Amino acid sequence: MNHNLPRFEVSGKTFGQAVFGGILFLSLIVPLIFSTAFYSYSMPKLVILQVGMVLLAVLWVVGMVLDGEIFLIDTPLYFIFFAFLAVHLISLFQSYNVFRGLDALFQYVCYFLIPVLVFHTVRSKRQLLLLAGVMALTGTIVATIGLLQHNGVYKFSYPWNVPVSTIGNVNFVAEYYNVVFPISLVLILAYRNILLKGAAVLACFLMACHLVVLGSRGGWLGCIVSLSIFGIAATLRHYRVGHRIVEVVCVPVVVLVMSWPVIGSMMSSIQVGPNQRFESLAGDYWNRISSRTEDALKLQDDSSQQRVYLWEDTFRMIFDRPVVGVGVGNFEFNIPRYMSRRALEVKMRMEKEVGSPLMPFRAHNEYLEVWAETGILGLGVFFLLLYQVVKTLYKQFKRYVEGDGDLLSVGLAAAFSATLAHSFFSTNLQDPASALHFWIVVGMIWSLKFNAEGEDRIGLLVTDAGKVTFGVISAGGIAWI
Repeated sequence: MNHNLPRFEVSGKTFGQAVFGGILFLSLIVPLIFSTAFYSYSMPKLVILQVGMVLLAVLWVVGMVLDGEIFLIDTPLYFIFFAFLAVHLISLFQSYNVFRGLDALFQYVCYFLIPVLVFHTVRSKRQLLLLAGVMALTGTIVATIGLLQHNGVYKFSYPWNVPVSTIGNVNFVAEYYNVVFPISLVLILAYRNILLKGAAVLACFLMACHLVVLGSRGGWLGCIVSLSIFGIAATLRHYRVGHRIVEVVCVPVVVLVMSWPVIGSMMSSIQVGPNQRFESLAGDYWNRISSRTEDALKLQDDSSQQRVYLWEDTFRMIFDRPVVGVGVGNFEFNIPRYMSRRALEVKMRMEKEVGSPLMPFRAHNEYLEVWAETGILGLGVFFLLLYQVVKTLYKQFKRYVEGDGDLLSVGLAAAFSATLAHSFFSTNLQDPASALHFWIVVGMIWSLKFNAEGEDRIGLLVTDAGKVTFGVISAGGIAWI
């Protein structure tokens, strides 16, 4: 009698396609989902992301089991991920709230799963463009809802009647656009179909309009960084391939100067409201942008002062525990002990203005928060992770400049750079919407790398026996439940 359990005949390729579909679904639903049952926008997003990532990880492993071998694509990312998680685990011994630390640690595990699943299952150019297209579509929906809110056409339930769409905070929206806007921008050139090109142009236009009405200085910074990356890439590519640096620099300037009178005339004739034309509306927003930027540089507004004083308080926390930090996820529980009188005064003024208590849950600086929570060891591993991504991205960017790379790498470089720049003033990798798309970008970077350079596999477990297959599938199902 054969005591072996029956083998499963379903191909692992089917599960790989299911994982890809799940990534597309999460990239669409996480930024859009919200519930009036929660005061926090992030709560349902985080729950959907965590449950979804565990499910996709189970499907990925089951697919490999059905193909007869569990393997990993050879990349140093795994070692850095494990080192990062190990340092954070050690920091738990310093934590005031261990359970909050475990929750934050699990969030990191889910985030790190994202790029791993992407470069294992998203490899073809069509899949990459489809994933980028879904990201652009989601950004279009977010921007449309935000603009409708701004104009009073569509309102959420109290207290969310503000033009932040489904994301939940002006900074969070800007963090999300840091990633999605450059990806949408590159699709204008990457798509060959005229309708898809038009859709990409519309996506960029709506997101740019939404950023203007939000007035987020971090969003403007991200746009400047992104556009600079595109400009540098175009200039270097034309110079290296065609040696036409004069044309690249001069022609756009000449065209803009010659066409500006026509553009100004058109703007002055477009009616956008009662007794208001597009030219005056654009001028009002430009003055608003200039004023807010000047206030930030001179530290004349509470938002800028709050950040600076909070950074000073965070440094005091860092110097108190410089090696292992206060524990992952425990910044919010420790920062009140280090807040200065000036920081408390700004906090009280802002609370009086909004009519509700405010708590500095974040350091408004990704790098300082990692340093404060996990010490110099955690910050060192974090920088090692960023270095590894930058190193890989630089090779692809250089390949494109030399005329042999993929245009998508420029968009990925712009999204990555914009996020890192904005992270000096916010915590971009903590919000579920922006963090999900940032780590998708990291996965896409490695997908392009393996497409261009090939891959080596590391075999972990051969799963020929029926019992092994059944055991792995059962364990995966229990883990997800």
